Amino acid sequence: MREKVLLCRPGMGEITDTVMAAIVRSGIREGVCVVTALDDKAAVVMTNREKADIRQDIMEDLDRMVPARVNRRGWMAGEVDDGAAEVIKAALSAAARTKAAVTGGSLDVIIHEGMPLLAPDQGIFAVDYRGGEEVELAILCG
Repeated sequence: MREKVLLCRPGMGEITDTVMAAIVRSGIREGVCVVTALDDKAAVVMTNREKADIRQDIMEDLDRMVPARVNRRGWMAGEVDDGAAEVIKAALSAAARTKAAVTGGSLDVIIHEGMPLLAPDQGIFAVDYRGGEEVELAILCG
């Protein structure tokens, strides 16, 4: 099954209900549901769903750990020379790829008694590190 999630800015969009619906449609009572972001600049994570400030802290921490920078490999050789806007866009995309690699493009969710096994305050989120893009997800339960 494939789903698309549109996030208007860099951030996390909750997909817990989407994953629950996929599990119910699958009829699987015990197993695993794999949720994968089909984009190298996006991720799927599990975190607190009740407190938006926790999710904002995570995004800000990642921005500090992986800032957009213009001295990425290849650029010093002049591969990106279409002006400042293109350099900035390329820097943001490169940082987004690194953040996605660090947080993971795929998440395994245990299915127990036909439901995702989550703590009461946990949720499943698609993360778009660029913003304004549609994130396509593949969801497979078995």
